[in-house]
Amino acid sequence: MPPSPSPAAWPRVEVFIATSLDGFIARPDGTLDWLIQAQAAAPAGEDFGYAAFMAGVDAPVMGRKSFDTVLGFDPWPYPCTPVHVLTLQPALAALGTAGVRPVNLDGG
Repeated sequence: MPPSPSPAAWPRVEVFIATSLDGFIARPDGTLDWLIQAQAAAPAGEDFGYAAFMAGVDAPVMGRKSFDTVLGFDPWPYPCTPVHVLTLQPALAALGTAGVRPVNLDGG
């Protein structure tokens, strides 16, 4: 077995996440309506540091349900950034979306 890489060689991972007061990211059906409503109540142009955070991100990683929601955003929020989508499904319908890279978690 080859030796494990040293921690210095590991990729750096940072998280920027919005959660509801009860600790959830999305509703059980995957919708983010609570987040959209909160954003609508914010001052115009306020992004809560998201643009600055994304300026330092090489590649966002998200789950399949979040990806399906983000896929409906117009315009596509990651035009110049590869997006890694964690999924148990063998095929990702949006493979035609530029930069989308499925990460199959089913072990197959």
